[in-house]
Amino acid sequence: MQTWVSEVQHATVTGQLRDLSSEPLPAAMRQLLNRWLRLDPVARQVTPERLAAELDEVWDHPHGASEVPYLGLAPYGYEHEGLLVGRDADIQRIGRELGDNMCVVIYGAAGTGVTSLAVAGVVPQLAKSFVDGRDDWTPCVIKLGDQPRADFDLQLQRWIDSQPREQHAEADDASPLTQLSRWAAASRTGVVLVIDELQRVLDDSDDDLGDVFEALVAGTSGVRLLATVAEEHVSGLLALERTG
Repeated sequence: MQTWVSEVQHATVTGQLRDLSSEPLPAAMRQLLNRWLRLDPVARQVTPERLAAELDEVWDHPHGASEVPYLGLAPYGYEHEGLLVGRDADIQRIGRELGDNMCVVIYGAAGTGVTSLAVAGVVPQLAKSFVDGRDDWTPCVIKLGDQPRADFDLQLQRWIDSQPREQHAEADDASPLTQLSRWAAASRTGVVLVIDELQRVLDDSDDDLGDVFEALVAGTSGVRLLATVAEEHVSGLLALERTG
């Protein structure tokens, strides 16, 4: 123990602290810690009365404040957490619903930012609430096209393959959904399947992703499904026996 303390003290006074560049930290948190840990007290820009405020700023905008706060019609991504002005009540309400339920569907008129609300608002809210005891939550955004089931499987498989190898098993013949369950069991991070434009299943009622909903409703810790639907298609989706 004494050896460890001595090493920490030596590293502190010589500036040989841990390199945070490869740590899985949000950009704003990494920048704040690097500044606070500088050897030059002036360069730290730290005053006792500002410490809590600076931490609060990082908590609200962990990826940093954007120079362009409004993206026009472009959807907000996970890295835009904290930039959805005026949506706090919606984010907290839907976040609570998704924390308590495996699947939630949100709908709205086209262009009202439903996808942005899901990805940049609700998913980070799960992380801040430590849902399922997870250290973090991340989105896997799946945009459905003319072949909903094929699109779902292909994009989910790509997401799984993009994860660090130590967090998922070697490739096998298991379905992407089964692989996802294994990934969630081995990871401290939860994943939200954000299915964009769920109304696409109306183009092929035999390809309605009903088994996906059934599997998730049955319960997989660390996995949630959050789907977006254009408002005018809600009644059509409810009419589908498996999805509704």
